[in-house]
Amino acid sequence: MRSLWSFFVLALLGLPVLGQGQGATVAAVGHQLFVGESGNRVEPGMVFMFERGEDGTWGESGMLMADPAASGEDGFGRSMAAHEKILVVGAPVEGAAYVFERDEAGAWHMLTRLTGSGEAFGAAVATDGNRVVVAAAGGEKAGIAHVYTRQEDGSWPMTGHVRSAAIEMQMQGVQVALDEEWLLVSAPSANDGAGSVVVFREQADSPMWAEHQQLQMPIAGPNQQFGSAL
Repeated sequence: MRSLWSFFVLALLGLPVLGQGQGATVAAVGHQLFVGESGNRVEPGMVFMFERGEDGTWGESGMLMADPAASGEDGFGRSMAAHEKILVVGAPVEGAAYVFERDEAGAWHMLTRLTGSGEAFGAAVATDGNRVVVAAAGGEKAGIAHVYTRQEDGSWPMTGHVRSAAIEMQMQGVQVALDEEWLLVSAPSANDGAGSVVVFREQADSPMWAEHQQLQMPIAGPNQQFGSAL
């Protein structure tokens, strides 16, 4: 599905795409499509928004940036996840993830900036609307995905994390996915590039997560990159 969106958005972009990597990272919710600049290596990244009109055509409706924006490359837009009124944008060069919310008028506003440990924190993000998962792709903390939960006062504290020895220090290309009590963390470069996906399950009445299962290709071989997308 992600590759289909990536192909589709190339026809939507109204700005030059050469060298910026626009379309490599996309997210969709309702009638809105978000397109990141995964290839921007010079300036702060941007996320372009497109909206589908009543006649079925798509038009550019705005853009999002980190606030405050970095003075140079921040990687903003290299990972994204959306659920209903919540959009999460990773900025792994800066080492952060940004949470946005859509108001009743349809405008998007930044709620908070999340930080954590590990190199390239923000390389992968996931959300179910009330929780956000952010993973790092390198450093001593590679293999850890942090979980943040929205509180009644509007804050987003870290409420847990998951870690697996099976994918530690092998997080290049990490992906995360979240669905109710299930959390998936993939490491396509693990096992000489064969790849691995670790399934975690949230414990009942507890913010703790336990490793439930490891998924691999039935016949695994080097450089298969299993888990490159979730």
